[in-house]
Amino acid sequence: MTDKEIIEKATKALKAIGLPTHYNKISVNKEKNPILLEIDPDIEFEYTVHFNHNPPIKGTGATITVDRKTHKLIRIITKSGMYKVPEDLQ
Repeated sequence: MTDKEIIEKATKALKAIGLPTHYNKISVNKEKNPILLEIDPDIEFEYTVHFNHNPPIKGTGATITVDRKTHKLIRIITKSGMYKVPEDLQ
């Protein structure tokens, strides 16, 4: 699955749970950080999609965790909380 397809899928999930989608900086991070792997080995099987503003606006932004093998969306994390992705949008 391409980065563009993952971003589209993640944007639909944000809209479905009523979170903003008007970010001007969106990135897909598939790198494995060795330091974080030592802390939580489970993240080896995940990557993230980041929605931010540029320049940064304090208190905004969202991170969506994606399963590395199936490309299913796992969870959405914002400053205000963590959300489960609806089953039909994973």
